Amino acid sequence: KFNITRFNHAFEALTGRKELEVLGQSLLILFPEDQAEKSMSLIRKTLTGERWETVEIEIIHLNKSIRTVLWNSATLFADDGFSPIATIAQGQDITERVITENALKKAKKEADLANNAKSIFLANMSHEIRTPLNAIIGFSHLLNRDQKMTDIQKEYSELIIRSGEYLLALISDILELSKVEAGRIVLNPVNINLPLFLKDILMIYKERARSKQLQFVFEMADDIPDYVLVDEGKLRQIFINLIENAVKFTDEGGVAVRIRVNRTTNDQFYLEVEIQDSGAGIAEDEINNLFKHFVQTSAGIKKGTGTGLGLALSRELAILMGGDVRVVSEMGKGSVFSFKVGIQEGNTDAAQLYIRKRVIGLAQGEKRYKILVVDDKKENLKVVLDLLNMVGFETNEAASGIDAISRFNEWNPDLILMDLRMPNMDGYEASERIKRTEKGASIPIIALTASAFEEENDRSKYLNLQGYIRKPFRENELFGTIGRILGVKYLYDKDMPDMPEEFSEDDEDIIRSVRLLPGDLLLQMVESIELADIDHLKKLIGDIDPVHKTLVKYLFALLKNFDYDQLQKMLTKNGNNN
Repeated sequence: KFNITRFNHAFEALTGRKELEVLGQSLLILFPEDQAEKSMSLIRKTLTGERWETVEIEIIHLNKSIRTVLWNSATLFADDGFSPIATIAQGQDITERVITENALKKAKKEADLANNAKSIFLANMSHEIRTPLNAIIGFSHLLNRDQKMTDIQKEYSELIIRSGEYLLALISDILELSKVEAGRIVLNPVNINLPLFLKDILMIYKERARSKQLQFVFEMADDIPDYVLVDEGKLRQIFINLIENAVKFTDEGGVAVRIRVNRTTNDQFYLEVEIQDSGAGIAEDEINNLFKHFVQTSAGIKKGTGTGLGLALSRELAILMGGDVRVVSEMGKGSVFSFKVGIQEGNTDAAQLYIRKRVIGLAQGEKRYKILVVDDKKENLKVVLDLLNMVGFETNEAASGIDAISRFNEWNPDLILMDLRMPNMDGYEASERIKRTEKGASIPIIALTASAFEEENDRSKYLNLQGYIRKPFRENELFGTIGRILGVKYLYDKDMPDMPEEFSEDDEDIIRSVRLLPGDLLLQMVESIELADIDHLKKLIGDIDPVHKTLVKYLFALLKNFDYDQLQKMLTKNGNNN
């Protein structure tokens, strides 16, 4: 019946009851009424095992407060070993521990909810901000291709591009730091040509340093591997943030960048970089503020530029990549920032396709691939379509996932550029449905997204999408990805043929070729000249049958020399005889 026969001082303190008050009474008086039966059931459980079993029960204090207790019980038997004579129990008050654990659980739950809300906010902000930026930067690049723009118009256009890219970099830094805090940032290693990657960085800052009349020293160790596996975007971000600061805060002398590798195993090693400048240096009492978010040194405040995010983000990214960022500085003598990141040996065959020159068309004889562009935002759709059309691809468009499936079935494209975030049916579902069909299984799909989250890239790989491009993108990134997947060969700006000396407007071969061109093609070319739509004109010239390669070279040469009058005269004079 579990009547109380002994009650020590510890139980008196735990329950607020004196031993004389409880002797002979049922153990049930110690438990809250709604917990009494459950508690007795747990206590009986402790008596059935061979060893003492601990259970957690609640005891009610005389002042009505509830205490949580770890309870142990055991049965005492008579000398015969079979006759039970009493039950002995002991309890440990763990109320404060339980309160603390519950508080921690509540805090964790609230933190998880806050992180989840933050992640949703970041995903939406990333998409909503990058989407208009994609249009701003994209259309500005398209404007820059117009050879009839005045110098002042080109200057304005370049200013829009630089401002847009600066805003994008700022937004990216904020989003990247927020992702680190939310635990949402992951590495996305790709195979890159490391020396080529480093030379790109060199070219960017060599000119900037020269414009400030600074020396720019770039030293690269001889044993730098050709191809490595690394998160290219994050590595580029660290380089740019650190070298940008060195150039910005140096007014005389110069900047030196030294790069080497430190091998730990055959295929894994560290890339170690040192960036030295002869700037003003950093005061000792400000060193500790360098890597704090939104905190600037006095030098940064004087310059009036920056947000205090670059160094903080660089260090976070370097740590994520298995390394760190350090600094040594002396006032009046400059600073040395050094960082290292873990990288792996890459594969030459799997290297990304790099394009540095401006693509102006498809190579002679190259197939005109059919590309379906899917995006619910008209401005983004137009940017991509215009870029593809001016190069010479055949395009079609869809404004939703449902529309994409319909156009795919009707038009049979060679490749699909698929926006991932769309209402009703998103790009993921549309891609999955297309990939499930017999003909869709072999059609490459490139994901286009304004999201800043790498897990979207992981999801696109899971769906067997062949490419992943983040908006806003540079046009060569788009052409490079398409070229890698389809094996496209391009005509580049510096490859545009010069006008051979033997060519003239009276050349019989050229005149004969013009007369053989379809009338509607001639009409479109003349109209493009009159409308100053040079990009469309390039596309039309690229459409000319390769058998007229001499004419194509001549027309491209006229374009290169901006001789639009001669071009129009040639097409009009000889085209009238068609």
